Amino acid sequence: MRIATSILAIGIAIASMQTATAQNQPSTQASADPFVNVFPHPPTAPATTSAVAPAPPVSAPSAYAPPASAMAPRPSRDTASLPPRPTPLGAPRALAPSSSGGSVNVFASGVVNDSALPSAIGSTPGSQPQPSKTNSPYPPIPQASVPKSVEAQFAQCAGNSDAATPDAMLAACSAIVDAGREPNSRMAQVYANRARAWHDKAAYNAAMADFDQAIRLAPQSVEALQGRCMSRAVIGQLSQALADCNQALKLKPHDIASLESRGFTYRKMRAFTRSVADYDAVLQIKPDQASALFGRGVAKIDNGDRSGYADIKKAKGMSSSVAGEFGRYGIYR
Repeated sequence: MRIATSILAIGIAIASMQTATAQNQPSTQASADPFVNVFPHPPTAPATTSAVAPAPPVSAPSAYAPPASAMAPRPSRDTASLPPRPTPLGAPRALAPSSSGGSVNVFASGVVNDSALPSAIGSTPGSQPQPSKTNSPYPPIPQASVPKSVEAQFAQCAGNSDAATPDAMLAACSAIVDAGREPNSRMAQVYANRARAWHDKAAYNAAMADFDQAIRLAPQSVEALQGRCMSRAVIGQLSQALADCNQALKLKPHDIASLESRGFTYRKMRAFTRSVADYDAVLQIKPDQASALFGRGVAKIDNGDRSGYADIKKAKGMSSSVAGEFGRYGIYR
């Protein structure tokens, strides 16, 4: 055992000596390491003194490059000339300054509050807009000669002169209204006369406007109440017409014109029995009233009573114009 150990030690010592000898001598053979020759290192380039320009920085490419036309500045537009956008329902409401220093909501549930609009559109708070002439109920006043005397003007306005046409009445009445010198009692009569002239020209809105003025100046005017009742009935304001006629008959129970106008109103309301009753009342007071006889005949026929044809025939015999008067209101018999 000891002999084997000694032999191993001697072998190790000899190998160490051979290795040291080999390191001290240059080697002409390839390295024993198999990887050295398989991947040889390239020869080292000699150092140079010329400066090398640094490479420019590389920026990351943009995700989207718009065309050149899209990058051009857009032309400005005058936003003041554009119409305002409507405020949709549910959107915040426009507020306008009020005279009290707060704000007024010019919208209420999507509906414009007209009372707040003047301040909202830039007018002075508290100021009232001027009425538009386009909203006037009056047509142009016809051209007609007007006498210089005030009393002659009143006679022509009332239709008591030789020139008793609607145009002449309108011209004379308008001259008195424009002068504005008469007391309320006379002015109420002037407005009522002019209203009747408008009614005769089928300008019913103008007639009602003048009747309104007459009633404002003389609330107890039976003539104005009866006239407005008839104008309202013609254009279909039946409940208001009936109220006017009832008020006129309350002030003057047996007024023929008011009874006739109410009979006309009842017929348009299809209250034929009441219409016939009012025409009967007129004929009891004045049996030769052709318009009442014609109106009663129409109401009877509409109610299924054929005796109305006799009334119409008799009325036409009394007056050649009665059929034309009802024809103006769309009643032809």
